[in-house]
Amino acid sequence: MVVNRRPTGTAKSMPYGLLLGWLMSAGITVVACGGLAWLILSGKTGWEAMGYGAIVTLLGASYMGAAMACRMIMHRKLLVCILSGVIYLCSLVAITALLFGGNIEGAWLTALLVAGGSGTAALVHCAEKRDKGRRRKKRRL
Repeated sequence: MVVNRRPTGTAKSMPYGLLLGWLMSAGITVVACGGLAWLILSGKTGWEAMGYGAIVTLLGASYMGAAMACRMIMHRKLLVCILSGVIYLCSLVAITALLFGGNIEGAWLTALLVAGGSGTAALVHCAEKRDKGRRRKKRRL
């Protein structure tokens, strides 16, 4: 196999990168939801902030998890972003089903937000990087 570019670092294995991406997503979700709950219960924000905070949390957490997994694995970036989003969504749906007795009626909104976040990561990180090569110097006459 011929490699025509320099290695830029060491790529991690697919399961390891996906695990760290999921841990990043789950950690951001827990911290952001805890912070939002603290703000609401202390009276610094109203209950109206719950909806917007949850939307921003899910979008940001799914983006950051997919982006981290994509940066660590360094190949098959579209597949990695999709798998990262699916793993995060499955964990959210499982936790929701566990806490609410199997009632997952509102999971479609969560699915759309997670798909949006991981899709954004796929669009950002799957774009081909152009080689900036040398530019010719203009000759002066």
